Amino acid sequence: MDTPPQTTLREDTDKAEPKLLERALRVGWTRPKRHRRLARLFGNAWEENTKSTKQINCQCSSASQFCKRQRRGENMSQEKLELVETYSKEQAAKLGLHAWPHIQRVVHLCTEISKLESRNALIDSDVLKTAALLHDIAKHLEKGDGSIDHGDVGASMAEKFLQFIGFEEEKIRLVCHAIRVHTHREEPTTIEAQILHDADFLDKLGAVGIATIFIKACLTNRTIEEVVEAFEAETPKQSFVNAHIRWLKKTHLYTKTAQEIAVKRNAIVSLFFRQLKEEVEWNAQSV
Repeated sequence: MDTPPQTTLREDTDKAEPKLLERALRVGWTRPKRHRRLARLFGNAWEENTKSTKQINCQCSSASQFCKRQRRGENMSQEKLELVETYSKEQAAKLGLHAWPHIQRVVHLCTEISKLESRNALIDSDVLKTAALLHDIAKHLEKGDGSIDHGDVGASMAEKFLQFIGFEEEKIRLVCHAIRVHTHREEPTTIEAQILHDADFLDKLGAVGIATIFIKACLTNRTIEEVVEAFEAETPKQSFVNAHIRWLKKTHLYTKTAQEIAVKRNAIVSLFFRQLKEEVEWNAQSV
């Protein structure tokens, strides 16, 4: 038997037939005999990429278990969401330490908003939670290339992933719409998309928003004084930090619940910056 060419795991996987990947997922990738067979099919890179292999084994083991339970009709939604969460964590890790905590806060906010908004609208909780978990999966790509819209690219990534794990087509459509529009390029047309947009926006406000501004200031080599000056300016110049300041000052929310939360959260903002300005000016005068 000819030895398969040695390529990267990603290249091997991309070249593999979709039906082969589906069959591998269906029968379970973690069984020893099948693992060895796939190693031969995918080449030596299967063993060389130890970290990637462990991640794939973990995902595919969960996916295999899901497929078995799906045939029994048990906990389908929960198993799918667990796979989604694993994928979300992996993509968030590519962006930085702050990414996964942000996603967790957005998921929590989506849950809180939906509790009240569900009184007046029918909300698909699976669609909402899945969209919240996946809304920033392309953010690391946008960080490397400013011309990319992570909402648009993320929707495409989510569609392929959700199709692979067997999500319902209609739910996929709704999830992808919510992800695509959360970056403000177009208006959300579903309640799930509106809630995701609002939850993501709320995480830019209040005490968390203030903390995030100063993290961004450090990352872009801005001083406290410069941040205060930007906050005081009526039309601050375009920058990473100033864009966040504009979000604090001018909220754009769709749901009544989010609007009420925003008022409470932002009550601290003016007080904080007024106190900060006094302290900065006092220190400058005393030098």
